[in-house]
Amino acid sequence: MVVVVVVVVVVVVAAAAAAAAAAAAASAAAVIIVVAAVVVIVLVVAVFKQRKLPVNPNTRGVLTDKPDYSYLDGRPAEIGIGVKKRLEKQKAYAKKIVALSKEMDFALNRYKTLEQQKAEEKQRLLNSKLKRKGHLLLQPK
Repeated sequence: MVVVVVVVVVVVVAAAAAAAAAAAAASAAAVIIVVAAVVVIVLVVAVFKQRKLPVNPNTRGVLTDKPDYSYLDGRPAEIGIGVKKRLEKQKAYAKKIVALSKEMDFALNRYKTLEQQKAEEKQRLLNSKLKRKGHLLLQPK
């Protein structure tokens, strides 16, 4: 991991130096700052992914999921504003998932019935067209 970081930093610094030589002094400094910021962001994201952590540590964890305080007598504390917002958002997601699942079930059932109706119509049409004629009517089936 350290070797990859060093190689990336060397390549980025070389690219920034080449860009700085080609551009004016003021814009070269801006280019170097932007490139350095991008490198830092990429490295931080890589470290978080390697450690299997969320990129934003404030999205979940002990500090965000647990209550802010507790009572000594064991009563449950009120939920915080952030926890309440997350719960409402998750509830909305659950409702949307259920609604979309019902729509999918309805669409699948409708498709099956339409296919069955087409097959029945085709069979009815074939049955009406294929009839015994002439001497074949006299033979037993």
